[in-house]
Order: sequence, then C-alpha cells, then structure tokens
Amino acid sequence: MILGLALHIVAAVIWVGGMFFAYMVLRPSAGPLEPALRLPLWHRVFGRFFPWVWASIVALLASGLHRTPMARERPEMDY
Repeated sequence: MILGLALHIVAAVIWVGGMFFAYMVLRPSAGPLEPALRLPLWHRVFGRFFPWVWASIVALLASGLHRTPMARERPEMDY
C-alpha cells in the first residue's frame, strides 16, 4: 500500500518537475542560443526526458488504478 503511494508520488514528481525545469529553466537559458544550436539541444533533452515521462504516466495510471478500489473500501483512510 505504501509502496504504491510512493510510486505514485515519485512518478508525479518526475513528470511535473521535469516540465517545470524545461519551461522555467531550460527554455529561458536556451533562448539566446542560435536556432542551429537550440533545436539540437531541445531534441537531445526531450529525447532523454520523454522516456521518463512515458514511464511516469504508466506508473501513475497503474498505481492510481491499483489504489482506487482501496479508496472505495476504506474512505476514512486519508492517503
């Protein structure tokens, strides 16, 4: 039960944290670069990031679906 919750939280942190980094840090930092340098950078960064995103989506769906019956059975549990 706790392992599923931890997996759910870690997957959300990876997905949301990575998008925050890309938008708030990488985008402004890469902005001044010439397009000939900027586009390969974005391609490499997202090429490495999106496998983590897809794994996170799978983990979120699996852990969320696994937790749904538990929440129905024990609504008083606040987790």
